[in-house]
Amino acid sequence: MVRLKGKVRLITLQTWLWFFIGAEAHAGYSLDVELLRASLAAGSPPGVDSPLIAGQGSVRVGAVYQYQRDPVILYKFNEEVGALVVNRRVLQVGASWDASDRLSLRGSLPMAVDGGAEVSEEDALAMGHEGAGLGDLSVGGRVRLAEAGPLTLGLHADVYAPTGKREAYLGEGTFRVKAGISGMVEVGPALIVADGAYAGRRTDDTGLDYKIEPTFDFNLGAVVGLWPDRLNLTASLLTRGGASSLSTRGGRSGEGLIGAQLFPGDGSSQWDLGVGKGIADGVGSTAFRYYVAYTWVRPPDAPPPPPPETQIKVTEQPPEEIVPEQIEVEELPPPEWKPDELARIQQDQIVIRDPINFEFGTDNILPESMDTLEAVAKILHDHAEIGHIVIEGHASEEGSYAYNYDLSNLRARAIWKGLILAGVHPSRMSYRGMSEVVPKTAGTDELSLAQNRRVEFHIVERFTPEEGYPVYPAEVLAPWSGETVKIIQPKQPEVIVAPPPKTTEETLDELLNPNNFRDDDEEGDPPKPEESP
Repeated sequence: MVRLKGKVRLITLQTWLWFFIGAEAHAGYSLDVELLRASLAAGSPPGVDSPLIAGQGSVRVGAVYQYQRDPVILYKFNEEVGALVVNRRVLQVGASWDASDRLSLRGSLPMAVDGGAEVSEEDALAMGHEGAGLGDLSVGGRVRLAEAGPLTLGLHADVYAPTGKREAYLGEGTFRVKAGISGMVEVGPALIVADGAYAGRRTDDTGLDYKIEPTFDFNLGAVVGLWPDRLNLTASLLTRGGASSLSTRGGRSGEGLIGAQLFPGDGSSQWDLGVGKGIADGVGSTAFRYYVAYTWVRPPDAPPPPPPETQIKVTEQPPEEIVPEQIEVEELPPPEWKPDELARIQQDQIVIRDPINFEFGTDNILPESMDTLEAVAKILHDHAEIGHIVIEGHASEEGSYAYNYDLSNLRARAIWKGLILAGVHPSRMSYRGMSEVVPKTAGTDELSLAQNRRVEFHIVERFTPEEGYPVYPAEVLAPWSGETVKIIQPKQPEVIVAPPPKTTEETLDELLNPNNFRDDDEEGDPPKPEESP
């Protein structure tokens, strides 16, 4: 739970001041205690900043409703007295706009209603708060710095204006700035996001065992795509510590949350649901909280169309072109598959009869598809003239581009590994994932989607007898494990040796040899010899 520790002597003095000056000036503190703020960033759970920017023109407008139990607790002499704020209901509204593919601007404003206190009437009047109030307006933005493989880094900064209600644990009396760095890593269908920030604020010794001062924030979150573009699971850890009181019990705040993200309809809206519980004693942690958030999303602007081609007018009349008659050649359908035929060479591809199937959402090849994989390997063993093939993995359009790219690439690599284990030398193959960008058929029905989930084997290099055929080593080390794999030497096609060309002398001798010619009257049967008289 979040706790505010105090001293009896000071509380008694504040109680007397309340009687003589009035409760409005001396109830509570001008201190913003909120841990969970909507970052309005795509690809992250509420409360965690992300460097991910959807694209130029994208707009996100949302609201987060929270219920918090015991966000501020009073201690006397290290003994818990009770909650100064028992029930807090917070509504935060905000919007963001992606000015470019690397810059996003945002603003938000919180409102809260506090109710109840578990302390004495004197303590509640002196330090508690009850009723509605407005929080501090924040305006800021995010910048995507760089990408390196699955890692993305960015910066974020926000300025908080003192628009909140004073002494209500909602806002503070001066402008303050919060700035930091954020990072994101893609791990298969999961995103790991983290942000760290320094929050500058005025320093004020409350006289209690709590000091209002600049803080360091560190937040960590994870988003797992359980059902791509439909359902994500989220988890986050939100922490905050005082610059000089991080080692004290009241100087550390923290809360763990779990939740889910729902994307109904066409993906233009997002719902976030979750619960959390405090894991430290600093101000702002709760006994428990739940939140419900709604975000309306406008996708990025479409790229501008290419400029029209310049039309050049030709004044000179070109000669009349003779167009040959077009002869339509009917393309013959491929031959029928033989009962035991699983793969064959067709033009510049090795085509397979049955698709290679995998376990759902993984790159594990199912046992029933191993025969097809072995049939492809046998073709490569029987044809040394096939110098190199490219294994292409394709996905259907159900998931996001990033998820489909990773999955198609991993599945193509799994087939590449399987062919190496079957004895094909690694230099004869490469692989790549094509995500969903080259569909085989159009349509969103299951039959069309199933045809788009496929693997293709493209022959990109062939050897000729004149070039010769390479001889591969008998063994190689598997690139992914270092284990020894035996390589099968591919069969070379039989070469028909043509007789050497005749020399000029041999040709002349053949032409001048009289035995190679005969007269017309010698055609037919030779005459019989005459009988002697």
